[in-house]
Amino acid sequence: MEIKTKKIGKHTLVRLSGRLDITQADDVESQLANDVQSGEGDLIINLEAISYISSSGIRIFVGMVRELEKQRRKLKLCAITPPVKKVFDVVEL
Repeated sequence: MEIKTKKIGKHTLVRLSGRLDITQADDVESQLANDVQSGEGDLIINLEAISYISSSGIRIFVGMVRELEKQRRKLKLCAITPPVKKVFDVVEL
C-alpha cells in the first residue's frame, strides 16, 4: 500500500494505491488519522489506484466521516474504480 499526501490550500489530498484490506488497514487508518487531526479543510481521497477494498477498508472511511463531521469538515472520495464502487454501493456509504 502506498499513501501520498499533498496539501492544496487548506484541504488535504491523499492518493492511495494498492489493496486496502485487513493487512494494510491499521497502517492506512493511522496515517489518515494524522491527516484528519493535522488538517483544517476537507480530506479528499483519490482511490484511482485501489484495486481492492475489504470491509476493513470501508470501516476506516466510516470512522473518518464521523470524526470529520465533528470538526465540520467532509470526506470526499474521488476516482473510484468500478470494482471498488461496487463495494461502496453495497454498504451505501
